[in-house]
Amino acid sequence: MIYKHLPESLQADAKEKWVAFTRASNAANLSPSDNPDILDVLEPVFASSNFVAESCTREPRIFHDLINSGDLLRKYPPQAYTDRLGPLLRSAGDETELGRNLRTYRCREMIRIAWRDLSGWSDLSETMGDLTAFADACLDESLALLYEKLCLQYGTPTDANGSPQHLVVIGMGKLGGR
Repeated sequence: MIYKHLPESLQADAKEKWVAFTRASNAANLSPSDNPDILDVLEPVFASSNFVAESCTREPRIFHDLINSGDLLRKYPPQAYTDRLGPLLRSAGDETELGRNLRTYRCREMIRIAWRDLSGWSDLSETMGDLTAFADACLDESLALLYEKLCLQYGTPTDANGSPQHLVVIGMGKLGGR
């Protein structure tokens, strides 16, 4: 790994993060990427984001999946988050697994969004759109699944006229997206 792309003041930090990530990858029997597109921006991304570096080191399989799937390098179509998250949440056997699946998915996609932004592979519009679509998918899919389970357990809530009532999120600041 050559640390010539970074200011000297950030090179030691980037090297430490790379070494930690390499150790974690080796411990998980994963070899660090040899993709030149990834390696070319790895130093500045790790140096710019403790979240990305620490998440990739803590969960090297997530980062390797992002690389091997090609998701790190591609722009998602509009429905990608919803299309992926719904089946993942519905595969959970219980609420503990549901929470674990949601946290893993959140970590994966936040790494992807941050990486693409910090590497210059996405512009501000794409980054904000991804954050909004991701937040919408997490809320919509989680809410739909939990509503369905609660209706089965307790019955469908109704208003005074007997019309079914759905759960809603009233307000959540999502960077002004859509």
